[in-house]
Amino acid sequence: VHRPGGAQGLRNGDFDTIETMQGTDLRENLRHRQGWHGLLNAGHLRAGTADSDTHSLAVEPMGFPRNVVLGMRREQYVPQTFNALVREGSMVGTTGAFIEARLAPDGDFTATTFGPSVRPPRATRAGARLRVSVRAAPWVLVEEVRIFVNGRLARAITEGISSPADPLGEAGLERYAGEFSLADLGVTTADAWIIVEA
Repeated sequence: VHRPGGAQGLRNGDFDTIETMQGTDLRENLRHRQGWHGLLNAGHLRAGTADSDTHSLAVEPMGFPRNVVLGMRREQYVPQTFNALVREGSMVGTTGAFIEARLAPDGDFTATTFGPSVRPPRATRAGARLRVSVRAAPWVLVEEVRIFVNGRLARAITEGISSPADPLGEAGLERYAGEFSLADLGVTTADAWIIVEA
């Protein structure tokens, strides 16, 4: 355990991630999110995590929410690489839906794109676009997709979200797909951060 000060000279802000979803209490999670957004707006880029904090089976469901760490398969697991991916924010927090959000700095999704990360792309041009897809098991309810820019709701999407006919079937996993220009989302400055929720 590392504490502020000491031989390492650590400060209270010397942490890599912040818990932004924990358990099922929506109000508590909104408070966590508000604190995270405040840090991001102040320029403290920290990855947000979604954690199952099960202290009592009678109160909190086990394994809800979860993190999906991107960029490494389970059979390729190396602790140092995994930790680096978590620190840089290469992950998606989920309560059931899986969101894929990719940024194309010049609007071309066949070229280099960027996914979740606290490391910003080097150059974003006027034609930059964001592509969002949401997948979920048929029994998971998806009613809205929200895009936040610098902590403000830029887009709330309720149209075009599908719902499988058979909640216990195997079809209809892709619930939503959309693409947006950053200009249409209100990104007018060189520095901005984007979070997508479903």
